[in-house]
Formats: sequence, C-alpha cells, structure tokens
Amino acid sequence: MLIRVWLCLVCWLLATPVGAIETSPPLEVRGGESGVAISQYVQVLEDPGRQLDFSAVRTRTTGWQPGPRDALVFGYSNSAWWARWSLRNVAQQPQSLIIDLGNPRQDYVEWFVLREGGRQLEHSRGGDRHPFRERAVITRNFVLPLSLATDEHLEIYVRLQSYDGLFEAMPLALYQRTAFLAADDRENLLFGLYHGELLALALYNLLLFVAVRERVFGVYVLYLSSFLLWSFTFRGYSFQYFWPNSPAFNNDILTVGAALCFAFIGLFGVVYLRMRESVPRWLSNLNLGLIVANFLVLIPALMGHYALGAELGHFAGLPMALVVLATAIWLLQRGSRQARFFVAAFTIVGIGASCYILQIVNVLPTNWFTTWGVQIGSAIEMMLLALGLADSMNTLKADKLRAERAAREAQQALNVRLEQQVNERTQALELANRRLHELAITDELTGAFNRRHFNAFCEDALSQHGRRDALAFCMFDLDYFKLFNDRYGHQAGDSALRRVAEVVQSQLRRSHDVLFRLGGEEFGVLFTAASPETAKQFVEGLRQAVVSTAIPHSGNPAGVMTASFGVGWWGAGVVYRMTPDQMYAEADAMLYDAKEAGRNCVALSVIYATGQHKLNSEANSQTATG
Repeated sequence: MLIRVWLCLVCWLLATPVGAIETSPPLEVRGGESGVAISQYVQVLEDPGRQLDFSAVRTRTTGWQPGPRDALVFGYSNSAWWARWSLRNVAQQPQSLIIDLGNPRQDYVEWFVLREGGRQLEHSRGGDRHPFRERAVITRNFVLPLSLATDEHLEIYVRLQSYDGLFEAMPLALYQRTAFLAADDRENLLFGLYHGELLALALYNLLLFVAVRERVFGVYVLYLSSFLLWSFTFRGYSFQYFWPNSPAFNNDILTVGAALCFAFIGLFGVVYLRMRESVPRWLSNLNLGLIVANFLVLIPALMGHYALGAELGHFAGLPMALVVLATAIWLLQRGSRQARFFVAAFTIVGIGASCYILQIVNVLPTNWFTTWGVQIGSAIEMMLLALGLADSMNTLKADKLRAERAAREAQQALNVRLEQQVNERTQALELANRRLHELAITDELTGAFNRRHFNAFCEDALSQHGRRDALAFCMFDLDYFKLFNDRYGHQAGDSALRRVAEVVQSQLRRSHDVLFRLGGEEFGVLFTAASPETAKQFVEGLRQAVVSTAIPHSGNPAGVMTASFGVGWWGAGVVYRMTPDQMYAEADAMLYDAKEAGRNCVALSVIYATGQHKLNSEANSQTATG
C-alpha cells in the first residue's frame, strides 16, 4: 500500500503536458531479448469519457504523449488509457515474442495488434476482473504472445481501464519466448522460497504461541499471515491457484490483506514494545487509535469498494507506520532492548521498498537489489523481528528465573533468619577469639610469632617429629642494634626490625619453617634440614638476605644493617628427646660464638644420635661489602 502512494506521487511529479507529438520510432527486434524496457518507445493517450474505440484511437493525431519513464503509472484515474508502440523484426529469422505488462493487478486489459500495414487486426483481452482462464497465456502477469516474420512491422495498442479508479504501475518489457519462460521460472522459484520462509516463520511462531501462551507470539503470527496473504495476492499467485474464478474477491482480498498488515504490525509494535508500560499514555492511545483506523478500512474493502479501501488504507496505514516507528525510536533512545530489533527491521524494509520504487521511476539503476528490494527487506524484517521475539523470550525467562530465585531466597531468609543471626553471632565470637589468640601469639611490630608461641609450637613440633627426621633451630639478632637506636631513633629501629622480619620471612618458603621474635632485636627460625651442611647453607642465605636490605648503619663496620646467626642441628636419633629450652640454649650459645667471631656470620653446632656434641670450630665470619 505504501508503495502505491509513492508511485502515484512520483507519477504526478513526472507528468508531461498533453500535446501533439510524432509517432515514436519502432523498437527493433534482433533476437534474444530478455526483459527489454519498452517505455521509451511508448506513447499514451487519456480517454476521460471511456468512449473511444480502437478505430478512433488509431486515427487520432492529438493528445498522445510519451509514456512515463520505466513504467506506465496513472495513479488514481477514472479515465481509460491507451498506449501504443511498434515493433520491427530486423533479425534474419522469425521471432516468437512475449510482451509482459509487468503487473498481475490491472482490472481491464485489451490488446490490439496491426499487421501488414494495418490490414490485419488481432485482438485479445484480459485483466483481473475476468476469470483467470481467459488469459492468452496462463501466467500470473498479463502478457501478449506475438510472432514476427522476418522484416515484419507491427503496431501494438493496449487499452487499460480500472474498475474503480486505481491503476498499478506497469513496467512493460519485451522477451523472446524462451527467455520469458526462463525468467518466469526463476521468479516463481524465488517467490516460492520467499513465501516459504514467511510460512515457516508463521508456523514456528504459532507453535511457540501454543507452547508458551505469550500474546506477542500470537500477534506476530497474525502479522506474518496477513503479510503472506497480501504478498501472495499482490504477486498474482492467489488468483492463479486459489480462486481463479473469483476476480472480484481477488481484488477485495488484496485491500483486506494490506489493511490487516498495517493493523497487525501496529498491534505487534504495541505489544512487543510494551507501549502501555513504557510510553506516555497519549502516545499509546494514538497508536491504538491508528490501529483501529486500519481495521475500519476492512469495511469498504469487504463491500467491494477496492479503490476506496485502498485510498483509505493510504491515509490510515502510512501515518500508523510512521507513528509506530517514531515511538520505537523514542524507546530506543531510552535504552529499550526490543526497540533495537524493531527499528532495525523497519529501517531495512523501508530501504528495500524505497530502492524498488526509485528503480521503477528510473532514479536508481535496475539490479538484483532494486528489483527485489521489497522481498529482501521484508524477509530480513521478519527474521529480525523473530530474533527480537527470541531475545525477549530469553529476557523474560531470565527475569522470571530471577524473580523466582528472589522469592525463594526471601522465603528461605525468612525461615532461617533466627538461625542465621545465631550463626553470625557465633562466627563473630569465633573470629574475635581467633583474633585474640593471634594477638596473643603474634608479635605486633613484626608480625612474627612471639616467645610465648615459641614454647608451645616447639613442644608440638618435637612431639610429632619422627625418629628419622633431623631438626634445626637458628637464633639471630641485629648487630650493634643499640647503637642504631641511639643514632637513628626508636622509630627507625622499629622500621628496621619490620624490614628484617619481612626479608627473612620471604626466605621461608616451606610451610613448616617458622619465624619467631624472641625479644628485642632477637629472632628465631625453626626449620628442617637433612644435614648440617644444608642447615648452614640455608642460614647463610638468611644472613645474606639481611645484608641485602641495605639499611644504612654507620655504627656497623659493614656500613649497613647485619645480623649474627647461631644454629643448632640435631640428628634424627636425638630430636624426640629434645625440649624447647634445650634447643633455645644450644642456639643461644652458638649465637654468642658468632658474636665473639666478629658478628655478621653463622656459627653451627651439630648433635648426633650418639650424643656426641660437636661445635663448629670456625665461626665462618662474613664481612659485608655494602
């Protein structure tokens, strides 16, 4: 319906003033023609009183005018219209031709063919106000079969009249007969695929509507069905296959289908976009009012007033389409997810229809897209709307699941509220107790375990140690730390203790290696080592890590903060007989030896299973270079 409005407007803008003109040159037939446009060879004559017969038209020399560009478009007119052109066969053999009116919806068509300089007249008629069987060729469009002898010249006249004043666009074209049959087969195949897609979508969404009972699916099925009915009728297939003996019904159903298309797409927009909840009330009511107006168009259409119904459809359908699209764009700007699909779908079908119309009026070149713009655009539109419905379904399903989950969680929260409060208070108490326990066993300054935890931890470690496991305990303190505090202040001293604790802790990569702050600048490390050499190597790494902190200490001969280390290592045979105090005393004695040896070194004692006590005779003094 929208296409008709645009075509009529373009026809009015491009109209040529009536005057006397010469006969157009003949169209030369060279063989192999396949859709050759005839418009440039055509002249048209208006018969306002519908009284002129063929004899009067043939002898008339005034009133003829060139045909409108690529198609005969007369719009709304109560006149009869005549068109004439001529053909000449310049090929070397006879030709079998088809002239295609290019439209299956013209009410009355009469063909007149003059041969042998006007001495022989051939006459046939057709139109969709006549039963389908009366056509010269059984095909959905109105065509004229012709045969041309070599070098034969023909004059062709066609009289066009509308039942109630509405003329469709008629892009006249010339085909060689086999080329026409091939082109007709291709079009039938493509239209079959196109209408099959619409039918498949309609059936699929009908099943969804039955399954989920969502109203939007039902409205979409009604829109698809009405569009399928309109397209099948608009392209002439309904008249050919469904009601070939009911021409009046065929014309009425075309307007009915168009009115239903506009009404149901508007209703689909209202339901799909949830206009009642998402747009102002006046805008929702405006959309509903225009939908009702399109339903009212059915009244004249069903009463046989085809042109009146079509004209009312223009005034009801076009504003409704624009208002629905404007509403969708308004919602899109406010973040509506559904509006994305709706606007995209209507934009694409609008582009397709516009390209088709601009091709008809010779503004755009003829190609596959401009020829099939309406079908391509509407097919994509239907698919996008189907995807939009699927997306809405998923969104509704997710919203429903969230709502059910929220309701279930609220019910569970109500039922277990008291239990949760008790658990929360119990957990808070346990956390507080655990925090108190951590505070009781942790040195607040360095984060290492304190002396109190040392005793308890060592007792557990010694009781769980097997007879085959060796154990080592290292004590170290910071060299010249009193001088450091006196020179740099206690805050710097605290910072140095924290830094040393951090760097030593970073060297303890095994879960059973534990750092303790035993008091002041004195620390201890309990660890396992398979041999005395391994123990000494590990502690040497700790010593170097302390030096690597590079804490400036002018009171230390090394110039930086260093530490002295005393290590006791016990073989597997004696570990289980050790006590924390014995371990402490042994490591403390070795620490004393390390200080006596010059500080910044490691002193190690080794105790074997035989009870032999062996003191490392060399303190391994290491002077820092930093």
